[in-house]
Amino acid sequence: MSDELAKGPDLHLRAGAHPVELLRKFRRGTRNFIAVTHVEILQECGKRRLRLVLCGSGSRQDQTEKGSGDQLVHKIPSDCKYTPLEWLCHGAGWKPALEKKQTSVPRQECLCHRLTFREHSNSAILQVPGSLAAQTKRLVCIIGSRLRLKTGMGLQAYYRGHKKLVGLAALAVIAMLAAGWAIRGRSDDPNYQTAEVQRGSITSVVEATGTINPLTTVPVGSYVSGTVQYVFADFNSRVESGQVLAQLDPEVYQAQVVQARGNLENAIANQKNLEATITAQEAAIKTNEANLERLKAAGVYSRANTRRILDLADQGVFSKDQADQAQSGLDQSQAQVRAAEAQLNQSIAQLAETRAQVEQAKAQVKTSQGALQLAEANLRYCTILSPIDGTVVANNITVGQSVAASLQAPIVFSIAQDLTRMQVSAATDESDTGNIKIGTEATFQVDAFPSETFRGRVSTIRLNATTIQNVVTYSTIIIFDNPDGRLLPGETAYATIPTGDVSDTIKIPNAALRFAPSFPVAVLRQMYEQNHIPPAATTSHVGGWRVVWKPESGGSIRPLAVRTGITDYTFTQLISGEVKAGDLLVTGEQTSGNSTGANPASPPRFGAPR
Repeated sequence: MSDELAKGPDLHLRAGAHPVELLRKFRRGTRNFIAVTHVEILQECGKRRLRLVLCGSGSRQDQTEKGSGDQLVHKIPSDCKYTPLEWLCHGAGWKPALEKKQTSVPRQECLCHRLTFREHSNSAILQVPGSLAAQTKRLVCIIGSRLRLKTGMGLQAYYRGHKKLVGLAALAVIAMLAAGWAIRGRSDDPNYQTAEVQRGSITSVVEATGTINPLTTVPVGSYVSGTVQYVFADFNSRVESGQVLAQLDPEVYQAQVVQARGNLENAIANQKNLEATITAQEAAIKTNEANLERLKAAGVYSRANTRRILDLADQGVFSKDQADQAQSGLDQSQAQVRAAEAQLNQSIAQLAETRAQVEQAKAQVKTSQGALQLAEANLRYCTILSPIDGTVVANNITVGQSVAASLQAPIVFSIAQDLTRMQVSAATDESDTGNIKIGTEATFQVDAFPSETFRGRVSTIRLNATTIQNVVTYSTIIIFDNPDGRLLPGETAYATIPTGDVSDTIKIPNAALRFAPSFPVAVLRQMYEQNHIPPAATTSHVGGWRVVWKPESGGSIRPLAVRTGITDYTFTQLISGEVKAGDLLVTGEQTSGNSTGANPASPPRFGAPR
């Protein structure tokens, strides 16, 4: 046996599964199966070695292709996922490591997954390589002599003939391998890292990332288009309200002012002319009214005189010609009155028309005045002024640059009103906003001063939600004083907002809550059942139930169910559970100088159930 081991393999496996899993994964079908006939546990040179003698079968064709002597030729059908040898290792949860050694031992290949191995003395040898000794059990498995089958025997007939033998072999595997784990040497056992359960205070917090911004930032835009002629302010410039920041070329707008002023003067002159016409027309109307009154008076006299002449003509005092002449004078007087009335009405109509023209002229004057004011405003807008006292935090223009303000005013400067009092806009998850109280004192840190903590107060939670990849967040505003101006706009802040606190409570290290051993699922399930761990503690964590692992005497560990409360991301409050202050809980594993939270090479150690 020692010669076989000394020859060395070239197929190396990482051991890490509990031996109970070996039998759970056995595959039985019409094409392949593998059975364990007996187990030998060997001690050699202070190391434990495990010998599994196997028998298995393929199809009839496979049986006829077996070699002789020390040769092993086992052709695996194409519909089989694993070779018997590979399948046993895979079922145990072991992972092949690719490493080949040049030796004189004949090489054979399994045709399914090209699992190459060396064979010596009718045995395939599998060994954990020395390079993995720091983190694995140096377990050497000598698996199987040849697949011994009688020629022509089918799989089902073989299984029926050896059914009892296979059952006994299964029991042997469980008993012998469990004994092997129990008597293994302690030099390769993992050392569990532990942390102490403490008593003290815990403050529950919400952690969020945000951006530092001034309380008030005023964007300064250009309302007119043009070419930048001068720039009088730059980044970080302290400015006052009304201070000139930049100047656009005013030539075009100066010409527009001159044109608007000329149009206004023409409108005013036209209005004055129309108003003078109104005065003349009003005088003419008065003249026409006087003339009409005179003609009306003359007509009254002419009518009375004509009536008298006609009466006297009837008496024979006047002749018929004299009577006709008097009637003609009356008719002429009446015609003059009618003409005077028409002239008066025409003058009145002309006056009304002129007055309407005057109103239009007045409106034109106002329009011209507005155009002049607009032109003057555009000319003033060529000079960009600071609207507030503050600090320039953005400058978007340079001399010679063209500014276009056709649709909206382009932002040329941004001015922060006060950098001695600023705010952090922190994005908090929707699940945390209900626990944040307005006025709570919060702390935050920045990358520029990683060793310092700054303080502020929550002022508001803005109702405008932001959704990114189905994650909903709200902006929580934290206002703080910045008297020395060390914190700058735009810096990233890592805020911590307290949401609750408890004092004089038992607190568990969060590392203990995160620790989980790398035992197989079936083993973990068995340990949970033995220690009465509720499902809520291992899966959903509903109600705050979690699992911690406590070291026991003899180097084993066992799970405990605990119910937790608030956390500060370092410790978590213990509400109930079989843990008290001063207890040690497992936070990680360490084997031969290699530390990890879950060692994949270590087989489980069962603690005594309670």
